[in-house]
Amino acid sequence: MKNILLNLSNHPFSSWSAEQRDAAEVFGVVEDMPFPMVNPDADEAELSALADSLACEIVAIARTADLTVHVMGEMGLTMMLVYRLEQAGIGCVYSTTERIVSYNEQGDRVVRFSFRRFRRYLIN
Repeated sequence: MKNILLNLSNHPFSSWSAEQRDAAEVFGVVEDMPFPMVNPDADEAELSALADSLACEIVAIARTADLTVHVMGEMGLTMMLVYRLEQAGIGCVYSTTERIVSYNEQGDRVVRFSFRRFRRYLIN
């Protein structure tokens, strides 16, 4: 069975730093799935329905692969989806970064994020 890290985020694998791509190798081949746009006016029932739909799609992928899901996106949907996937026996991770703030010559704040590691969501 093929090992896959399903990247469910709005940051495609091709845009990841070398450090993040290297760290992802432990999970297997990385495949991208865009995190859906979430209407900020959506209620909890709409988010729940979207989480159900995504979970069904991801569970189907897990039938043919040893799957870990990198979930990064709108927090409400992320929480609902991670809970569903963990209940289905599918591990979920998120990436951690160091926030580096500097100021350019014009005095504008410049923020850069440096990947540090993947961390597993723990749903107890």
